[in-house]
Amino acid sequence: MQMTVQALVASDLDLGALAQLRSEAWREKYPSYAVHVDDWTDHYEETSDHFAAIIGDEIVGAARLSYVTQPEHNDQFAHLPGFYEFIKGRRPPLAVFSRLVVRPAYRGKGVARALDLKRLDVAHAKEISTGLILVHAGSRRFAAVQDLGFKMIPGAENFSGKPFKHARFSGPGASQSGSALYVTL
Repeated sequence: MQMTVQALVASDLDLGALAQLRSEAWREKYPSYAVHVDDWTDHYEETSDHFAAIIGDEIVGAARLSYVTQPEHNDQFAHLPGFYEFIKGRRPPLAVFSRLVVRPAYRGKGVARALDLKRLDVAHAKEISTGLILVHAGSRRFAAVQDLGFKMIPGAENFSGKPFKHARFSGPGASQSGSALYVTL
C-alpha cells in the first residue's frame, strides 16, 4: 500500500488520539518504561504543526514540529550543556522535531524517514534557519537523523537530563542518556 504524509489541520487534530498513539507506540518499544497518555501532551501541542503518515485509512505514524521563538526560555532544551552558547547568533524561531512515533507493525518501513522529510520541508518553507532534535545516544534513530544532516550540538553529546532522566530503556541501541543535534536549514 502507498503511504502519504500530510499535515493535520486544526479541525482534524484530535490531541487525545495522538497522545494515545504516542503512548501505545512507546509502551510497545520500551515495555519497562511506564508511559501514561497524559505524558504525551504538553503546552506545545496547540502551537505546533502535526503530521501523520497514513496507509489506507490508518494513521501508522505521527510527528510534531514546534517553533521556539525564545530559545533561551525553552524548557525542552534550556537544560542542555552548551545550549546557550550554541544558540548565540542563531535567528529564531528554531524548529523542534519531536513526538515521532510509528506503530510497531510499520517500523523499519520508512515511516519515520518520511515524517522527518516532511518536517524538514515545512521548516525550510517557513524559512527557519535551525532545527533541533533530542535522540537517544547510540540508537538507530541517532544514525537516521545524522543521515538527514543533523549534527551534534557541541557539549550536548551525552547528557542524562530531562527528558532522559525519567526513562529506563533496555534492548539493542538503548541508552539512559541522550544527545542533542541540530540541522541548518
